[in-house]
Amino acid sequence: MLSVSDEFRALLVSEFRYVVARMRSSANPIDKAYYMSGTYGTLMHAFNIHMDKELVFAHEVLNRAQTILNGRVAAVRVGQSTGGMPGTFFTSMENDIEEIANRWERKEEITDLLQHIALSGYAATGNGYYLYEKGQLQLSEPDT
Repeated sequence: MLSVSDEFRALLVSEFRYVVARMRSSANPIDKAYYMSGTYGTLMHAFNIHMDKELVFAHEVLNRAQTILNGRVAAVRVGQSTGGMPGTFFTSMENDIEEIANRWERKEEITDLLQHIALSGYAATGNGYYLYEKGQLQLSEPDT
């Protein structure tokens, strides 16, 4: 559970909501990926103000999902389209990031959301997408 002051919590919630708003208003996957990086960037800067194990966990999961996404975007930019990505990837990420903000605001647990983000990120890798296509990796929305 996130252990920070109410003022600091409000700042994190505000930043995550801004990221979601920008992602949702962008039609281009490259722009969506750019704005998504604001999640782990915010958390990395937050460590300098308040170190918290939930912030570290969230940072690592979001950073890894962003790294996978950037790899996919880079391949498409140079004309290499290997594998694919679940069509719901961005909507799923937007929903999860928004729900993280909501739960932080309500002082609730986010572990299931981070697990879902990790699974969604893995589904965007070559092997993950292969398993997704085979039906062995199924993405469902975490309970909200």
